[in-house]
Amino acid sequence: MATEAETLFNSLGARYEAAFGMDKELQRFIELVAKTIPPRSRTLDVGCGTGKPVSHILASAGHEVHGIDISEEMVKIAKSQVPGKFQVGDMKTYQPSTLFDAVFAIRSLFQMSPCDMCSMVMRFSQWIKVGGYVVLGVTPSSSLVPKTVTYDPTWDCAWMLDKPWMGNSVDDLFLSEERWCQLLRESGFIIETESGSIEFEDCDYPGRAV
Repeated sequence: MATEAETLFNSLGARYEAAFGMDKELQRFIELVAKTIPPRSRTLDVGCGTGKPVSHILASAGHEVHGIDISEEMVKIAKSQVPGKFQVGDMKTYQPSTLFDAVFAIRSLFQMSPCDMCSMVMRFSQWIKVGGYVVLGVTPSSSLVPKTVTYDPTWDCAWMLDKPWMGNSVDDLFLSEERWCQLLRESGFIIETESGSIEFEDCDYPGRAV
């Protein structure tokens, strides 16, 4: 639920950045993407957290950065340390005023229902310009230890229920790699590059206004 997520991430604050903000593999990937998308792209960091590493790397590369997060505390920290426009917002109801060149959702799609996760991909396709990019940082269910998850064949996904995480208990959802690919293609995306658990998508969505 959104309220639970807000409470969780408000309580984490800077601890979240200390735990995940220095991921070298992720940093290298975002740096690669920052060089690939057009110069001075208008970008959106969905679930931006404290702004590091994603928004910070994009801003340092000269891109226009916008960020949304359910946590007021996270947004406050992001505003204090990254050049850009950050606001409190729920990705499931967010409506951008103009389209983006690139949308990033890095490790922000775990704690939601299968229906919401699938609908988010379609929402992303509506937020970007034709030929724009959607960059996802996800963990496919195939990379998990089978004994630690509950498999749902209806959605081709796996649940990790009551998962201990940073001193809390959370329910995390993981789609299979095949389901991700199917979902993205059905939403009009062309899969351009895959890198481990991170998928780099190039959108060619017919009829989308530039």
